[in-house]
Amino acid sequence: MSAFAQRLGRVWRNDDGFIVSAELVLIATIVVLALVVGLSAVRTSIVSELVDIANAFGHANQSHDAHGHGYRDGIENQAVDLFVPSGGE
Repeated sequence: MSAFAQRLGRVWRNDDGFIVSAELVLIATIVVLALVVGLSAVRTSIVSELVDIANAFGHANQSHDAHGHGYRDGIENQAVDLFVPSGGE
């Protein structure tokens, strides 16, 4: 038998550390599952907040008009329209 075949046979029969690697596989599986669940919860929370922000922008009242006092044609303290709605007025 060649030296390579003898070494391969020893490696094949060697089960030192098998329990440790089985435990590591179990721990790694639990960690991966916990990460998946945690990241899913984070994703749900972020989407919920973004939906709230989008709803706030969608429900913003844009029909306001601002009037102020200023100069118009050299006359002081006459009401001046600072905002003209784009509705055509």
